[in-house]
Amino acid sequence: MSGRKQTISKSIFISPACKIVTKICSNRVLIDNMQELTPIIYTPTVGLACQEYSKIFSEPRGIFITKYDRGRVKKILKKLAA
Repeated sequence: MSGRKQTISKSIFISPACKIVTKICSNRVLIDNMQELTPIIYTPTVGLACQEYSKIFSEPRGIFITKYDRGRVKKILKKLAA
């Protein structure tokens, strides 16, 4: 991590890894590297990541269902699984 100069670069680097591994593991990484990682996961870096999101987007994750999808949830989930 120390080889990466900018916090946004560190955030991009660690984000997918922390999402792939279990929550316990990502929490352990944060606890073990609190001083170095706090500026990355804290508001200023998150704000910058939001501003630069279109440049760093890697792949969609999850699903978004609204109240307007009522009655179509099963169909949406089947389409997602395909």
